[in-house]
Amino acid sequence: MEGNAGGERAARQPEAARRGPAPSNDRFYAHCAAYFEYLRRRGLHDYPFEDEFYYTMPAVSGSG
Repeated sequence: MEGNAGGERAARQPEAARRGPAPSNDRFYAHCAAYFEYLRRRGLHDYPFEDEFYYTMPAVSGSG
């Protein structure tokens, strides 16, 4: 087992990544979730937006 690998990794992350997502990112995620639900209920798809959303979500959420 490595000593403080988790702490060392956290220290190398940018400050914004350690703080987590910004409130505006939370709002964006909530609006996207509502949009996807709207589409799902109507049997519709917005594949270009879904692709972009799922591709960029790790960066927006601070987890990638």
